[in-house]
Amino acid sequence: MSISSAHLSRLAESPRDLWIDDGSRSDRISVDAQQSKPGSPSLALIRPRDFRVSMWTEYNQFKGYDQRKTRGVFTYAGVEYSLALTDDRFTSAHCPNHDGKKHEFAPHFGDDCLLCISLGVPFNGYHYKLIATVIPLK
Repeated sequence: MSISSAHLSRLAESPRDLWIDDGSRSDRISVDAQQSKPGSPSLALIRPRDFRVSMWTEYNQFKGYDQRKTRGVFTYAGVEYSLALTDDRFTSAHCPNHDGKKHEFAPHFGDDCLLCISLGVPFNGYHYKLIATVIPLK
């Protein structure tokens, strides 16, 4: 069964913000700040502005080897976000031949997509925000 782009578009949410924690970077929220917002969801399905993908390779000192980093960069409610992009289907289709150098591009569908933003499990006192899924609408 296929779902139409028009139907998917109607599923987009419009939260006021994506778990903003005053004094913290936009890619995380402290565990304490998140706990102070009872009933706050840990997922949001949004329409981004200025969506693009940034890729590079860096040495992971804990694993002992170079590792590809992929982040989605976008604006939502006037705030710019740069979040880890963990959607393997998207990266396989749109970022397969990365040479390791820093590279940023806008996917062919531009902003005509939905992003499923998720809060990760607590790590060092923070929930890190990530792009769990990119849903092109074209």
